[in-house]
Amino acid sequence: MAVEHANRGADEEAHPSKEPGVFDIATLEMITKNIPAQRKALTTLVSTLIDTSAQELEQAWQLLSAGEVAPALKRLHALRGAIGNLGAKRFAAATLALESAIKQAPSLPMEQFDMARAELALTLSFARIWLAQASPTA
Repeated sequence: MAVEHANRGADEEAHPSKEPGVFDIATLEMITKNIPAQRKALTTLVSTLIDTSAQELEQAWQLLSAGEVAPALKRLHALRGAIGNLGAKRFAAATLALESAIKQAPSLPMEQFDMARAELALTLSFARIWLAQASPTA
């Protein structure tokens, strides 16, 4: 993947949907391209997820740390669905692994949680690039 990334041209490299499983809203872009109200709704969705997702993940961790397993799992499930709208398959896989670890072990699954954090951070960084390109005034 690193070689692939190094060989991309400047225009292609700047487009975040070129990283498989991290951020891919190409279908949504195509659907909303010529419909300003829907395009605005898409940029609002992406912006909202950028602003709230990391905090949602941390709140799930706080719930889990406090022994509130069911609410933590519910929050993780909802976040996976919301971020899934951005084509974040790697984040979805990381949160599924996290949920599985939570269900299987009484200890806090720090390694899986750190992986989910890292995948979310990567997805959100690509989302920020897309948002800047999609709405330069945002």
